[in-house]
Amino acid sequence: MTAIADKLFGLAKSIPLTVDNLAWSGHSRGAAVGAAERQGGQVSQAASAVDGLRTTLESTGRTIGNLASTLTSDGDGLVTDGFSVSETWEVKDTYDYELMRLLAGAAAEDSTVSNQIDTMQTERANTAISETVRLQALATSLGEADTNGAAALN
Repeated sequence: MTAIADKLFGLAKSIPLTVDNLAWSGHSRGAAVGAAERQGGQVSQAASAVDGLRTTLESTGRTIGNLASTLTSDGDGLVTDGFSVSETWEVKDTYDYELMRLLAGAAAEDSTVSNQIDTMQTERANTAISETVRLQALATSLGEADTNGAAALN
């Protein structure tokens, strides 16, 4: 798009110069130069519109790309850490605490071990809540970037 805008800007400059450099005079020359200048101005406006379109597309694409990348990588990281992430970016702790207590056996009956498991469960529940809020906010920002980009293109 940059190349198109550059060609249009060049054309906008050359139209009036082409007519102005012709060897003629009088009212016809004045009318032709005036018309060429108007056409050059219109082509310049078109070039500005194309350049604005390019800027909007690049900016929107970069914003959406960054947000999508963050959502994907952060979601994958949470899954790797034993959480699930739904299509609505809701995070849930999938750690099997009952199995942990079973595997800990007699040690789980010790209040210290039991408290550590409870603390871990509470911390992971809080992580799930905070990550849900954060990921949903990022997803909302992605949707807004898409909507704003589309509105800017209209």
